[in-house]
Amino acid sequence: QIGAPRTGSTFQFELLKAIVHLKSPKGSDIFASHISKNENTTDVLTDIFQNTNSFVLKLHYEPEILREHQSEGDIIVFASSNLVSYASYVQDRENLVACSMC
Repeated sequence: QIGAPRTGSTFQFELLKAIVHLKSPKGSDIFASHISKNENTTDVLTDIFQNTNSFVLKLHYEPEILREHQSEGDIIVFASSNLVSYASYVQDRENLVACSMC
C-alpha cells in the first residue's frame, strides 16, 4: 500500500491487512509493517519480497523496486493517492470520505 500522508493510507492498509488475514489459511504468518524511507529501504524490501510469503506493507514514498516487482507479478500495489501510475487500484480520498463502504 502506497500513498501520500492524509489520503486514507492507514484505512487502506488496515483494510488490506484484514483481507489478507481472511484469505490466508488459518495460522498463516503474515508480516505487516510501515516501511520508513532510509538508505536501507531497497535492501529491506528485497529481503521481504524474497523471504516472506505473505505481507502487507505501508509506504508514503515510491521506491523504484516497487515498479519492478509489480511488473513481474511478484506483488500487487494498492494506492491511496496518485504517487504511482502502476497501482492495481487507486483509492480516491474524496470518495472514501463520502462513503467508506463504496
